[in-house]
Amino acid sequence: MLAVNDDRIAGAVSRLGSESAFEVLARARALEAQGRRVVHMEIGEPDFDTPAHIKEACFKSLRDNHTHYTGSADVVGMATPASAWYFAEGYSSSTFSERYVVSNPTTTPATVTITYLKADGSTVQDSANIGAGAQHLFMAGDMLGTGGVNNSAIVRAVALSDGTTPVLVLAERFMSFAYGPQLIQGASDVLGATGPAHAAELAEGYTGSGFSEYLTIENPDPGQVATVQVTFMPQNGSAPSVMLYQIAPHSRFTLDTSLVMPGQSFSMTLLSNLPVVAERPMYFNYGGLGQTGGSDVIGYQPPGS
Repeated sequence: MLAVNDDRIAGAVSRLGSESAFEVLARARALEAQGRRVVHMEIGEPDFDTPAHIKEACFKSLRDNHTHYTGSADVVGMATPASAWYFAEGYSSSTFSERYVVSNPTTTPATVTITYLKADGSTVQDSANIGAGAQHLFMAGDMLGTGGVNNSAIVRAVALSDGTTPVLVLAERFMSFAYGPQLIQGASDVLGATGPAHAAELAEGYTGSGFSEYLTIENPDPGQVATVQVTFMPQNGSAPSVMLYQIAPHSRFTLDTSLVMPGQSFSMTLLSNLPVVAERPMYFNYGGLGQTGGSDVIGYQPPGS
């Protein structure tokens, strides 16, 4: 039989606090007794029914099995800040929130400009002054709208005092999303590349059931077309597939990789005549079991590329 220490239990019970809402209610009634007008929000229930559209939204989430954990994001910090950061992926829509977080760890106030490169070669700019030791959030949707805009981005920082001296900052792109007809929910977060390169490598790739994978490529050159050779290397050891893609100046290119490598695992390597940046965004409903989310990574740039 389990021995019970009554004194210890009594002491623990005596330390239990009361429901704080009731304490607030008592204080509110005391104020009313003094003739003060009080709007009660501390306890009780509404005097109206839950609106129909809110109830229907709850029912729909249950019917659609939106009862599991959604995806999350994580990123390893960068050891060295830079005055320029490059991002190949970006999408602004009613179901994608694209945000750029820029931190200025220096003692120099900076002017930071972000240039969005669209798929059609047009560009849009946004800028902000960021104080020493401060952070700023750029909302891509404020400049691009939410009509479904594929984009890449370049972040540059210069000294506020002269507009030319580079300032070393950190830049990340955070995206939260509800992807596709199933509205797969999740988020991705990446640090940008500190520059474009002639080569990029991506080890992960999968286009099986429940997975949607893309290859996005940014050509930051304002006047030249980039010719990019992409080698798709299957997991099964069969012969690689080699494709050539033309990336217009100052633009973003998107490839649904299932069009080349349907229903399989594979890696990719890229070689380009001009320096480019590559990313691999992926969205999934793993096993059809409601384990949903997404991930994204910037392609590894071999030294000297």
